[in-house]
This record gives sequence, C-alpha cells and structure tokens, in this order.
Amino acid sequence: MFDPPGSMVTGGPVMSALAFGGPAYAVRRPFRLPHRGRPSRRVRLLRTALLAAVLLAAAAGLLIAVLVPSAAAGDERPATATTSVVVGEDENLWSIVETGGYDRDPRIVISEIRSMNGLATSVVHPGQELTVPAR
Repeated sequence: MFDPPGSMVTGGPVMSALAFGGPAYAVRRPFRLPHRGRPSRRVRLLRTALLAAVLLAAAAGLLIAVLVPSAAAGDERPATATTSVVVGEDENLWSIVETGGYDRDPRIVISEIRSMNGLATSVVHPGQELTVPAR
C-alpha cells in the first residue's frame, strides 16, 4: 500500500514530532485572529500614539497662538498723538482718512476716529470738528 508524504504512517511533520518525543498537536497550530471584543496590543499602542500626537499638535498650536502676537493686533492700538479736522462739503470718514495719508488700513483708522469722537455710525456732517489720529 502507498502512503502519501506527510501521513502518520510514513513520517512527515506529525510523525517526526512523535518520533522526537513531542506531542503531535505542537507541530501545527492553526492561525487564530485576536478576539473580536478587544483589539490587539499593537492596535492599542498605535491608537494611543496617534492620540498623543494629536494632543501634542493641539497643545503646540495653542501655545504658539498665545505666545506669538499677531500682526493685526499691532494695527489696532490707538495712536497717542491727535489732530483736529473740520469736515468739508461732500466729505466722509473714508475720504478724510484717504487724504490724511495714513500708512495703515483705512478701516482701522476709521474705527479709531469713531471711538475717539464717540460716533455710533460713520455719518459726519459738514462743519463738524473731528479728532483724528496723527499721521
């Protein structure tokens, strides 16, 4: 009778294990996936590392935002020196700021003029005297 290779009669992995005194089940163990209810240690470690990286990036961004002053914050400080301007015919705050030669954003200068003069709106009238920041 002919026995195929690897069978228990002629030898092969199972017979070889028995010949050396080891148990037959130690030769071939089936591949098993980790239990579905709990992720493997590698997955848990990677998840923890990813969470730590995200938290570290968020903390670094917050630290940079607090410690580095923005460029816009420097433009919003009120000027210390002021001058007086009388509003002419067909003038508005925008035209006063444009003819004033300011090197800043006109919207910020208009906001300063409104706060200096207690204006609720940007409406001005001819002959009205305004305090404006120095150029």
